[in-house]
Amino acid sequence: MRVALDPDRLHPGELVVLDLGNGTKKSVPLPADWAVWDLNWTPDAKGLYVSAQAKGYFIVRLALDGTFRVLLDRGRDNWLAFATPSQDGLHLAFVQQTFEDNAWLLENF
Repeated sequence: MRVALDPDRLHPGELVVLDLGNGTKKSVPLPADWAVWDLNWTPDAKGLYVSAQAKGYFIVRLALDGTFRVLLDRGRDNWLAFATPSQDGLHLAFVQQTFEDNAWLLENF
């Protein structure tokens, strides 16, 4: 069994994967500007789904060697998190929150 720990102040720019069976520790490099919201293992346990933010919000599939593929990029106005795969790995559920602002000018009220 392995556990993935998201970056913190002690390990910026990397995920730490701990193997609870043999006690080994592996560092998985990440781009330095990523703020990781959450992690979830892929069904085959060969990678992770990572919800993160840099200039915008996105979900990537991260291999344990640090390579990644962007699955969804919603830009700055759509927060993405909790990417959870189906057991067969064919579908991915996630949470999306949209930010929208409007300004109104009222005169003579």
